[in-house]
Amino acid sequence: MKYCSKCGNELPDEAAVCPRCGHPAETGRPSGSRPAKSGPDATIRSASTLNCIAFLLNIVILVFLATQFSAIWDEVLPEAPAADYHVRVDAFTGTVTDVEDAAQAWEEETAAVQGRQRTVLFAGVIWGVLAVLTFLLGMRLKKAIRTPSGRKLAYLYIVLAILTPTIPLLMADMLLALLMCGIGLVLFIPAILQTLAGIKFIQCGPSHA
Repeated sequence: MKYCSKCGNELPDEAAVCPRCGHPAETGRPSGSRPAKSGPDATIRSASTLNCIAFLLNIVILVFLATQFSAIWDEVLPEAPAADYHVRVDAFTGTVTDVEDAAQAWEEETAAVQGRQRTVLFAGVIWGVLAVLTFLLGMRLKKAIRTPSGRKLAYLYIVLAILTPTIPLLMADMLLALLMCGIGLVLFIPAILQTLAGIKFIQCGPSHA
């Protein structure tokens, strides 16, 4: 078996030109030289390794966020009001400045706490689902990148990698606040690694999808 010296494509022994790039096939290979195939294969292995590392980092991040924001789940819901109305009185004049429906205020405050809980929980679920989908697509690309649809799958892989942290951060205000503090940039490390992996996959894909 021989390989194209230009693109590394595997060639039949009787092939005169490479069916992928049209480069003339070499009849022999200098002794001690490495097969051209080792280049693309090494790049694919490197991309697959980055994909696995990024997935593990996503798991670590989700566990870290779950512990840091556990206080949200323990947040005490407001107690039901004992009176029907809350009356605010000006301390200097003694006049009533506001009368608030206590039951309505309690319902609104309770709904706000429960809403924060649901939002953070849903954001975490979305993050986990996207992380798994991106990882599985990366594993598939390891074998499918040289197929006609390989480059399209690689571009989809990059898009999913970027969306994995972006969508949850935009959903939950608390996660977005963490990003604004600067430390939240760490949350994008897996996406950066998978973007690099996607670029490596694209480099190994067919020239025309």
